[in-house]
Amino acid sequence: MVLLHVEAKATSTATNKYRVNLTHHIPAQVMTLKKSVVAITHNASGENPNHVVYIRAPFLTNYEITSTNDSGLLPVSFDPKANRTAATYDIKFKVEDVSQQFDLEFFKDESGTAFNLQTGVNNTLTSVHLWFEYSTNQNFI
Repeated sequence: MVLLHVEAKATSTATNKYRVNLTHHIPAQVMTLKKSVVAITHNASGENPNHVVYIRAPFLTNYEITSTNDSGLLPVSFDPKANRTAATYDIKFKVEDVSQQFDLEFFKDESGTAFNLQTGVNNTLTSVHLWFEYSTNQNFI
């Protein structure tokens, strides 16, 4: 098995979009979400008002994720009182081709309210890690 690790890391500029650059594209196949790690900042009371980050990934399109509002976003929960939350999964997706370069977008809700990555600001994401397992890097599977 092969592993795709995606790390979205905050800078001092607020943005809910992160550009991912891989060494090569990954052909369409079944990918399994294995782990997530979400790091956040807190407000003065010590708790982030959110507990889920919704992620738009271009390779998770069409009907891989169906929800009550048809957003197609990947929900990743986290502990709003912790600086960092790790979670394990075994969720399989039949993904489209994963381009060598793509953007991940982060939201506070399924309506599309931006959840910014930014350092030094309360109630923002400081990093999001996703690990996907898949079978091959070959162009023809």
